[in-house]
Amino acid sequence: MILLCRLNEQTGQLTMLAGAPKGNHTLRVNVRDNKWQKTVTSTVTANVVYLNDTVVESSASIRLAGLLCNEQYLY
Repeated sequence: MILLCRLNEQTGQLTMLAGAPKGNHTLRVNVRDNKWQKTVTSTVTANVVYLNDTVVESSASIRLAGLLCNEQYLY
């Protein structure tokens, strides 16, 4: 089996590894809610595309933290 990604189990951050082939990759993940003692299985699709240096150098990212799933912050 070829390893295409790395999952940080503490944060849920999924990182595609160098050399992952272009295209859609479907992953099945188990998510545990310790407050409600529930585990669910979900499907995640990662679309891998190759980016040139200009695109990467001009990119930005945003990380949201401390949000509850029943609260609406984005409009």
